[in-house]
Amino acid sequence: MSALALFIYGSIIHLLLFRLYVRWAYRSSSNRSFVDHPLTNGAITLLGGVFVALLMLRLLRKGRGKTFLVIFKAAALGAVATLLTLQTLLVLTGLWLTLHSMGGPYDDGLTLPGMFFLSMVDIETYGLVVMFQSIPFALGQGVLGGALVVWLRKFFQLSQAC
Repeated sequence: MSALALFIYGSIIHLLLFRLYVRWAYRSSSNRSFVDHPLTNGAITLLGGVFVALLMLRLLRKGRGKTFLVIFKAAALGAVATLLTLQTLLVLTGLWLTLHSMGGPYDDGLTLPGMFFLSMVDIETYGLVVMFQSIPFALGQGVLGGALVVWLRKFFQLSQAC
């Protein structure tokens, strides 16, 4: 039950943060076909939920201590979850670009690893900017996740006592 709550929280918060970033970073005249694609939004939602659930569930089960320390740890884990989500999305995008550019009309004889490396250079260059800009928001969503962890811990302690 708590893993599902953390997954739902992570999914919703990552989708909201991604859509806010898209609204802020992409003007109306920009090409938004990638960021508005349902597969991109679905991947952000799914990956964000999975990484938040995996990291925060450990904190929920093993994290003992004062509320402030739990929320502080959750802020760090929230940043890690967001960075893992973005990095996984970048690698999956690089893999997709590699597979779709191999053997096409512009095939230049590069091997699969060589083409993957070239696609990742461009993607990572852009992705580093996005990652650095997302750190404050990732810390904030981690704080909210920490508050959720504290609430879930108290909720399950109360439900076990009854």
